[in-house]
Amino acid sequence: AFLDLRQRCSQRKKDISRDALNLDDSQFASALATMKNVIAQVMKSGGEDEAIAEALPDGFHPQLRSLLAKIIKHHVPEWLDITIEDRISMPRLLSTDWRVDLRAASDSVKKMAVPSVIYTMEIEEPSMQKDQPSGVKTVQLELTKASLEVSMSCTIFC
Repeated sequence: AFLDLRQRCSQRKKDISRDALNLDDSQFASALATMKNVIAQVMKSGGEDEAIAEALPDGFHPQLRSLLAKIIKHHVPEWLDITIEDRISMPRLLSTDWRVDLRAASDSVKKMAVPSVIYTMEIEEPSMQKDQPSGVKTVQLELTKASLEVSMSCTIFC
């Protein structure tokens, strides 16, 4: 049910499970939907014992309740890891570097020998799919004195 909840369960696996449980299509769909709801409810609460007990209905068979609780409790750490891995995250800053440069050539005499700050960032962009490796991208910014003053004043007053 968890694999199907994460859209990772093949139809073949569902068919094998349905046949092993000796259920027709509607019964299996209902049982799968119920287990998805139970697992989702447990995962939202972090997999605590109380959450597992609350996720199963009151009139549930005691031995079956105990068995399902043990199975769910056993798999919760694995499911939490999978859930964390599947999250889409923001790019991560790996490194930064900066230096001050002087322009030695320009189309205008006014722009010659004007200092500027070169700011370089190395960013890891997460892949959108689990099978693809994340990409590392280098971003370089050139800031003149005026643009640096504007960006600094925005960070102070904004």
